[in-house]
Amino acid sequence: LQGEFGPVRFPVYAPSGAEGVSTAVAPVDAPELAHVHGFNALARPSVVFLGPQRAILAAGRLVVAIDTETGQQEFFKCHTAAVTCLAHSPEQALVASGQARRAGSRCAEVLLWCRETLQLRATIGFHQADVEAVAFVQGGELLVSIGADRDHTVALWATAREGWFQFRKNEAPLAINSAYKSGVVNGISVAPERSNLAPRFVSFGTAHIKFWQCDRLSPSRRSGLESRRGAFCGEGAPRAVVTVAWASGDKLIAGGSHGEIFFFEGTRAIRRLQHRKSCVAVLMPLRDSLLAVYSSGVCSLLNSDRPVDVDVASLPGAPEARLQAPIVGGAAWRHGDLLLSSQTHLLRLKVAASSDSPLRSCDVLLAQAGRAVTAVCCHPVEPLVFTGSLDGGVRCYRCDRMHESLPERGFAAGGPVTCLAVSGCPPGAAAWLAVGCEDSTLSVMSEASQRYVFRRCLSPAKAKLTCARFSTCDVSGAQPLWLAVGTADGCIHTLRIKDPGCHSAAHSGAEIVTRVATLRGHSAPLLDISFANTLPCAFLLSVDLAGQALSFDVPTARRLPSVAVLRDLPLTPWTAPIGWQVRGCWSSQPEKEGATLPPRRFCEVTGRACVAASAGTGPGIEFFPFPCPTRPAAEAPHLDGPASQIAALEHSRFSDCLFAASDALLFVWSWPGRQASEPSRQAFSPQRPLQAGAIFETPQGRKRAIPAENAALLTPQRRTPARPGAYARDELAMEGKSRAQHQQRQDVAEAAFTPPRQRHSSTPARGRVATAQQERSPGFAEDWGSPAASPGCRGSPATPAVRERELEMEDAAPRRAWGSFGVAGALSPGDGGHEAAGPRRADERFNAASGIGLQALESLERWPRKFTRGDAVSPKIGARSASVPAGGGAAGAAGRDVQRIREDTEARARSIHDRQHYDTVGELLAGGGRRNPEVVEVEAPAEGGQDGRAGRFLYRLREMATRYEVEVHLPGGRLLRVLRNPLRRSLSFEGEVSGYLLRQPGARGAASPGSQSADGQHRLVIRLPVDLDLQDPPIHVERNFAEGHCLVAVQCSRQPQQGQQQQQGQQQREHWARWGTTASAWEEEQQQDI
Repeated sequence: LQGEFGPVRFPVYAPSGAEGVSTAVAPVDAPELAHVHGFNALARPSVVFLGPQRAILAAGRLVVAIDTETGQQEFFKCHTAAVTCLAHSPEQALVASGQARRAGSRCAEVLLWCRETLQLRATIGFHQADVEAVAFVQGGELLVSIGADRDHTVALWATAREGWFQFRKNEAPLAINSAYKSGVVNGISVAPERSNLAPRFVSFGTAHIKFWQCDRLSPSRRSGLESRRGAFCGEGAPRAVVTVAWASGDKLIAGGSHGEIFFFEGTRAIRRLQHRKSCVAVLMPLRDSLLAVYSSGVCSLLNSDRPVDVDVASLPGAPEARLQAPIVGGAAWRHGDLLLSSQTHLLRLKVAASSDSPLRSCDVLLAQAGRAVTAVCCHPVEPLVFTGSLDGGVRCYRCDRMHESLPERGFAAGGPVTCLAVSGCPPGAAAWLAVGCEDSTLSVMSEASQRYVFRRCLSPAKAKLTCARFSTCDVSGAQPLWLAVGTADGCIHTLRIKDPGCHSAAHSGAEIVTRVATLRGHSAPLLDISFANTLPCAFLLSVDLAGQALSFDVPTARRLPSVAVLRDLPLTPWTAPIGWQVRGCWSSQPEKEGATLPPRRFCEVTGRACVAASAGTGPGIEFFPFPCPTRPAAEAPHLDGPASQIAALEHSRFSDCLFAASDALLFVWSWPGRQASEPSRQAFSPQRPLQAGAIFETPQGRKRAIPAENAALLTPQRRTPARPGAYARDELAMEGKSRAQHQQRQDVAEAAFTPPRQRHSSTPARGRVATAQQERSPGFAEDWGSPAASPGCRGSPATPAVRERELEMEDAAPRRAWGSFGVAGALSPGDGGHEAAGPRRADERFNAASGIGLQALESLERWPRKFTRGDAVSPKIGARSASVPAGGGAAGAAGRDVQRIREDTEARARSIHDRQHYDTVGELLAGGGRRNPEVVEVEAPAEGGQDGRAGRFLYRLREMATRYEVEVHLPGGRLLRVLRNPLRRSLSFEGEVSGYLLRQPGARGAASPGSQSADGQHRLVIRLPVDLDLQDPPIHVERNFAEGHCLVAVQCSRQPQQGQQQQQGQQQREHWARWGTTASAWEEEQQQDI
């Protein structure tokens, strides 16, 4: 018969008596998809959380929903091309998945489906290229999609289930824009929703990050999408922005391709860190720290002076370092679980809020090959399957109900693996495993002990080994085992193995494996090799890529004249793409001269009367009745899932599963309702007569070959007792993985990179330095510092005494940042500022409320004390002319305003510069945006005392004989600093109450970890009576900042009557109203009064 196999024509021979047989009409029972080993690590993002124990990932043309605790999988199967991106909307309970553009289609599609039922809701077709990224905004009512075309087109869609933004079929996008003109877009990240702000998101990719916002009510085509490029600080934009994470509504953290980490506030980066040089794969903001995962597998917790680094390979349950690949992405669920994806593994990590070890344990959810899988073989008597890939790895998986990876049964070959074969095995012995590599190296080993008995290069020309097959195993051991290996140069190398099973841990290769001959005759690379199921082994059928089938006599190394010799011999399971048995699986195509056989794989499903074949026009799998000599009348069942061509197809008779390798993925299908059966090992009497067989020539004469199932008629089985518990390793326990014990949470250091202590200008020191010794409480430091003692303030070099107090102040009260844009301590208006350490001249004091720097105040002393209203002349902008008077006339006021604005701008610039270089990660991540401290003011009575509560503070004011005592307590918090302002006669107490502030167990006043209602900074400003002297240091101080307590006693200079006090206060208020809010005018007036 003439066989049409695509464009190839080749004669086929039907078995005797079956010339007129046609394909059976009975329907074929197709299997169901049970498991997928692997995922698309290059999808954007590679994994997305749906809940605390449920996540989705892309795998070929499937979206796999996996249970992170049990490993069970569900599948969304409506895609027609490879899935490229994923997004989830918790509010709408929808999932959006974009796919690549199919060949011949007009556009790529985005599918909307329900996360609970996995049912398709809508299909969106718009982009002319692959869909690069998708994301839900505005609570899932809008969907943003970006295509991979030249302009990276951004489209905005209405996707709500109901309401105005309900999805309407065949509706155009609400808005269209361009994301980037060159490079690639790596993803989209949506900002946390705020009711009073427009929906915002960012797109990022090659050397850029772009901030977007859309109108909440009417996202029209013209103004619906507004964008602005992000501004990078430091050395500019990275080569590529790989990942981003939102710390709050207006704080974004971005990771670069060379380890850069940028902290954005608004659209501008205010801080740049680079702890490592490798790519940042995942960023996970914690409460007061940042967990950065690098592609090298190192997780760094940035929250202290010395970041904590943990290698993922060192965690309990993590795969070996030699089997890992660079991490490319991941996802985080709250602050507990972290999923990391690489080219070879999907890992689940338990995050611990500890400064010593941020990670507790690691579990492997999925394992796959780093490169394309090229070969698959199944164990004959165990539920195991082996895969070989181009990354040089041989991996082993269970194929029963557990479907887990067995890394202890895998190993690394000497090069890219191109073919695999496993033999049968007698009872009590291990099977042989043959591994062929791309460099023509063949290795034969025991699949259990992985000890080599043969390792040699078969081809002098280094021809690639394309296929391998073992002959039928004689369980009695009387007949040798044969191995045939095909190469890309058309040769077949045969080897004889003396022992059909591996009975010991060590073997001598010369005794066990013998290279017999090289069979030639093919002019194209070998595609498939099959042994006839006879004992002793006699015949071999081979097919090359050109569609030529040849048969050989294996023992004599002789080519047979025709494949018709094998027409009556069983070739089970059938794997050849050419033959009478599979002629009906091919569709008729015009014959082409020099055409090659389409790359289709065939595998007979033993015991089910069907054959599985990879689709000729796509990546799917078709099922046909077996044998299939004619085209079936009914349409063949089709299995979808793979997105690329099937490289290997194998059926396990032991577990009754079908395996297909596509790219780096291994798909597993199984038939429900049938238990896997173990091959029978029943011994037959050698006295039974022969019923069938074929005569063939051997060196010992003419012999008869019989089917393998009747082999016991000639070869009695060896009486070897069965090994007890031969398959004990089947009972691998899921719960056997070791887990690290939960570590007790300890104090987390607040700063990841403490700013250098000496950040002061070289201005000569001015004023007196206090030498009075004050009482000090253990663990507290005094914050009655000079401007030079405040972090970020430009002051003069201090004396050793001042420097000592400065260091204590920095240790006890770390500088808080990401607040208002003031200099130094960034005090809010109405607070005062930073004061001198002792009695100092008034022109050295610093007023942060008005934003005047130290150099501006130094220039004020050159101004004339006495002037008239007409003497003032307005200076140039930025000039520091000494002729500018301190008051009088519009020109004088204008000059002071210009000078104040200039100094305020310089102070803001210095503050931004300091934040970029010295702000810690904890300060950058603290809070939910720019939160100014809560300020409360208390007016102290002129006589007597007062006890009360102001905000979160408790205070007590007492008038003594010669001094005035102020005692303040912040329950449940700590004090950061205490400031005095002689100009305003005020004492400012700054503290914080943080629900996540970790303290030692048993510490009095510790905040509850769960209370977040009163978190943040608080400030109490107490204005003292006019008869108190704040020019000199306090006469007594009791400090206990950690407990939130402080007592300050100041000297009473004189004791005027109550009427005089009221008169003085009225005069000061008049002076303040006349000279405005500038500190210079009030300072000169104060000097005159003194």
